[in-house]
Amino acid sequence: MSTAARPSNEAMRESFLGEEHSPSRVKSKACSVNVGPQERAISAAAGAAMVLIGLTRGPFRGFMLSALGAGLLYRGLSGDCQMYRALDVDTSKQG
Repeated sequence: MSTAARPSNEAMRESFLGEEHSPSRVKSKACSVNVGPQERAISAAAGAAMVLIGLTRGPFRGFMLSALGAGLLYRGLSGDCQMYRALDVDTSKQG
């Protein structure tokens, strides 16, 4: 079979999964900002503080605090919140 007659991998995925779940559609949805600017600033500041405080604590408490802080820091810097995405919430367009 020649390569010209064979459909591309992406075309096969779209026909199998449907256009809604195509890789290009999923990627654009996964990388969108859904957290407002004020909320992002607060998340980033609180996350950075938690990471720094966690680094001065004991092994278990420090790791847990730093891990939670890193999650908030990621949310603040990227503007992407997985919980908001799961609940279909978007505060990025609020004043």
